[in-house]
Amino acid sequence: MSPSRSDLFCLAFIENLKYEVAVESVSSLKNHIRRTRAFQLVLLCSSEQEQSSYMATALVKFKRTPPQLIPDIHLKEFIFSRTSRIPDSPAICQYLPLKSSVVIDPDRSCVRIVSSDTVGSGKSLTVSRLVDKLMKLSNVPNKSSVYSVVPIYESEYCEDRAATKLIQSRAIYPSEYGCLCHFDITATSCAHLIPFLFKLLITGMICDRNGRIWHCSKKNYFVLEITLSSQSPELLRFLSLFPDWQCLAPNVVANFLKKNNHAPTGCLVTLIDEEEVGSQEYQRVYAYLSKLESKGKVRNLDEYKFCKTESFVSWEMKRVILDSFIKYYSHPEPSWCELKHFISFLNNQLKAHEHDNYSVRFSTKYGVKRKGFNDNILEYMISMARDFTTLPLKESFVGLIDGYGIEKRRSWEQKIRPYVFFNENRESMTIFGIHVTEDKEQLGRRTTKRKQLIEEKRIPKQLYNAL
Repeated sequence: MSPSRSDLFCLAFIENLKYEVAVESVSSLKNHIRRTRAFQLVLLCSSEQEQSSYMATALVKFKRTPPQLIPDIHLKEFIFSRTSRIPDSPAICQYLPLKSSVVIDPDRSCVRIVSSDTVGSGKSLTVSRLVDKLMKLSNVPNKSSVYSVVPIYESEYCEDRAATKLIQSRAIYPSEYGCLCHFDITATSCAHLIPFLFKLLITGMICDRNGRIWHCSKKNYFVLEITLSSQSPELLRFLSLFPDWQCLAPNVVANFLKKNNHAPTGCLVTLIDEEEVGSQEYQRVYAYLSKLESKGKVRNLDEYKFCKTESFVSWEMKRVILDSFIKYYSHPEPSWCELKHFISFLNNQLKAHEHDNYSVRFSTKYGVKRKGFNDNILEYMISMARDFTTLPLKESFVGLIDGYGIEKRRSWEQKIRPYVFFNENRESMTIFGIHVTEDKEQLGRRTTKRKQLIEEKRIPKQLYNAL
């Protein structure tokens, strides 16, 4: 203890101290009080075991009535003042390193809770963008130099696992900016998780089962990734005291974009990733879907080939693109994970179609007669992408999907859809699950056993004859 500073110290659960340790601690404390009182010491003891605690009995003259707990909003403000690394803060600037990984946080907070209400809402992508930003800032080629991930899937042993992981990887952080410590909380909460988080985020140190202690550096940046819907009310209240970063589901983002023309203020929210929506993958898929949507207009899909020209995506364009993706997915409430797989799958199919020589030869030979051919192929590709990227309706998923989503998925699984494959030779394609009837000039999609007509769609006579 430094006599020149008025520090505050806290010792909890003093009733658990062994008798010999308690006697020695009281004697040492009394000797220290004779030299200086430039400190404050708070001892916490259970009222049920107060009489059996030597330390509580020896220091009974210092006993005070427990103060009334302050509201959570004031407690949150206090915690932010202690976790913030804003240089203008006089209480912190003297301890702030010249370079720290905390600078990548929008509020310069060394703790950030990245959360969502459901799984697959873009939390991992948000963390990945933070890691990319830190790598660029610290100018390191390998993210292992500035990034360490600790999965928390067993709450009972989470402190030992986290301490062991961080102690082992401490030597591989050559970056002068410190490390981004990512704690991926995948398990449901239990009584052991809150004490672990308190030690990690408040005291700044954790211990493994062998007694080795890992101390937090002022250069470290803690990011906790967690799905809120599977956690207990006690844990949710604890996490609400720290700065958060919300990740919203695609349908929630779409509704927000329709009502607003600006990003939300007062909180950190991930709407739609700038890099993803501006990528060639997203732009190609949207370009074809927008052509397909233009009913009553000239589609020109038979002559169209994607060519990315611009990288900037306006606010309005983000809304239109997201609406288009959700519209063509198998149900109206997909997760970002499902939507990402749908876009990626369809993009690969579209690229294969663009390089398929069969379509080129067919167009060259039949000219205007093949009008509508690519329209049907695109519809097959969309149907196939939906089928291959929609999560199956199993018991393990029921708890993560609401009733409306369950009915939509069940309806989708009971239908038969056509598949189209572009063969490796680039000279042919294979289509399954369709039947063309000549008498009514219509395309029928049917099952292979009962020949049940699933959908009727008229196609031009010229295209039917060309096929």
